[in-house]
Amino acid sequence: GQRKRLAMVVALLEDRPICVFDEWAAEQDPEFRRYFYEELLPDDVDALVAIDEIQWVTALRSLSAFQMYRREVRGPVRALSVVEFLLHNANFPRSLVFALAQARGAARGLPGRKPVSKRLEEATDFVEGLSVNELARSGRALHEAIDSLQIAINAVHGSIHEAYFKPH
Repeated sequence: GQRKRLAMVVALLEDRPICVFDEWAAEQDPEFRRYFYEELLPDDVDALVAIDEIQWVTALRSLSAFQMYRREVRGPVRALSVVEFLLHNANFPRSLVFALAQARGAARGLPGRKPVSKRLEEATDFVEGLSVNELARSGRALHEAIDSLQIAINAVHGSIHEAYFKPH
């Protein structure tokens, strides 16, 4: 991503009339990608929507989620609906809500499950409380949510390790 960023800076400084960037935004962090789409590209909304849709379809396909998404979410592929689907869809096995529900169900049958169940409940509450619309308002909110999610999942991992794998 860094090389592509530097190439763009050089192109902008040299005031080149035409720049071709193949899959440029795919390797950029969300803040720089937002800058690219909102500040640097022309105001051709149709082109941006097409680019955005291609990227989200690719993300869905990489998770083997495209067909399920199309069945569950009737309509075009849009960023907010994809994120909502991947976070909160209770029927899709790779969504966070589904995975956490399965983990909670598996933990019910384990001895000494209280710390693990508590951490799973905390992670579930966090994911269920995420508002996709709020996350879309700023890159910072998205980064903070991802960081908090990683911390919650690490806490689940830590509680499982402490309860079942750490020598006593």
